[in-house]
Amino acid sequence: MINRRKFDEILDDQLSKSNDHQSPLSLAILDIDFFKKINDKYGHTVGDRVLNQFSQTCRKVVRPDDFLARVGGEEFAVLMPNTNQKKAHHLLEYLCSQIGETHFIHQGEVIKYSVSIGFTVIERPLSNAIDAFEVADRALYQAKQTGRNKVMFEPF
Repeated sequence: MINRRKFDEILDDQLSKSNDHQSPLSLAILDIDFFKKINDKYGHTVGDRVLNQFSQTCRKVVRPDDFLARVGGEEFAVLMPNTNQKKAHHLLEYLCSQIGETHFIHQGEVIKYSVSIGFTVIERPLSNAIDAFEVADRALYQAKQTGRNKVMFEPF
């Protein structure tokens, strides 16, 4: 797993490659639903373990050529080079379902959690990666506002 700074460097590099080769580049932002409630109820140590489990599940689903990063507290990003909307949506729906089937056991209690995902696809030359993040973030906001535990797409 990479951090935000490294992810931003990779995003800039992949954006340049995408522009040069005129290939689609998909960007997704993932946010664990109601993560604050886990931290508040069970403590930050359990929250950290949930984050670890979440990232392990993501790594199992994300393809070898994709990039997974933790970009904030319970917020992650996935960058999918050479991936159009249909392929990205399929992968992200699968990831969402795998997270939904995952649970964490703490002192005999089952802790279930889910993820909301927003994504966009860059299919035209773009000079600024910040714009792509804003579009994917709007899609994430829509997923959260319309019930969570889902994948939403926002065209770029």
